[in-house]
Amino acid sequence: MQKIENKLEELNNTKEEANLSNDFEFEGDTLDDDELLQSTEPSVTSVGTHHCIVTENQVGTRIDKYLSDQFSDQSRSYLQKLVKDGQVLVNDKAIKSNYKLRKDDVVTLTIPEPVSLDIKAEPIPLDILYEDEDILIINKPKDMVVHPSAGHLTGTLVNGILYHCKENLSGINGVLRPGIVHRIDKDTTGVLVVCKNDMAHAHISEQLKVHSITRKYNAIVYHNFTE
Repeated sequence: MQKIENKLEELNNTKEEANLSNDFEFEGDTLDDDELLQSTEPSVTSVGTHHCIVTENQVGTRIDKYLSDQFSDQSRSYLQKLVKDGQVLVNDKAIKSNYKLRKDDVVTLTIPEPVSLDIKAEPIPLDILYEDEDILIINKPKDMVVHPSAGHLTGTLVNGILYHCKENLSGINGVLRPGIVHRIDKDTTGVLVVCKNDMAHAHISEQLKVHSITRKYNAIVYHNFTE
């Protein structure tokens, strides 16, 4: 908790010194469990078709790793899905995620229009452990899904934080996961950090990526152990 507060203090100082704005716009899909931003500076891959040419030092790199490096604002799992869906071509041909690049390969990536879903704010009780202008720290109960998905469009944590925070949530992870930096399973009780602006989101993502935030996991079991 102290590390988060210290980092956000640093974040606020950075914003004041540089006179930075939080008015960024983000398109595209979202990040999965423990898949985090590759940079503390937000970058955006727009909807549409993008072309890249493989250089000498990129030869032998798997296509999914290459795409993750080139389009760091998109999650690796999302990019792998685009490969599977035929939205990634190499020399105008569909490939698999384990394809290894060759010199002068022409990589074509198409980012489709995001699916538009009507995610409603709901007055869901939240166990808030800490809150300031940048972040919200919530103890998520078991049986609560973190973000909307097929079959879970209501009753999620996102529905609850939309009601609590109104429009004050980061947009890096798209319309389905506003403010969400990381997630835990439906059946797991645990603490989640929710970000209220894109700059806080980028900094918290970086801390999670480099493991400067400590995460502890407790398992409750019932049995006699031999060891």
